[in-house]
Amino acid sequence: MDLSQGEYDALTHFVFNVGESGFKTSTLLKKLNSGNYEGVPDEMRRWNKGTVNGEKVVIDGLKKRREDQVEIYNKK
Repeated sequence: MDLSQGEYDALTHFVFNVGESGFKTSTLLKKLNSGNYEGVPDEMRRWNKGTVNGEKVVIDGLKKRREDQVEIYNKK
């Protein structure tokens, strides 16, 4: 199945933000490659954390960025 323009755009932004090396081994890519396009948005949302004082915490800016990417992904 081909990607819609929104899916392609969102995934391009996502990979640019998280980096190719992280994306290559991600569950998101596994779901995408298996045809589970519906599972991609939830996987995008998981990439919303950063390290603060040695702990992984949700970063508001990353959370918003992922929601923006999900919105783009869901445009058909």
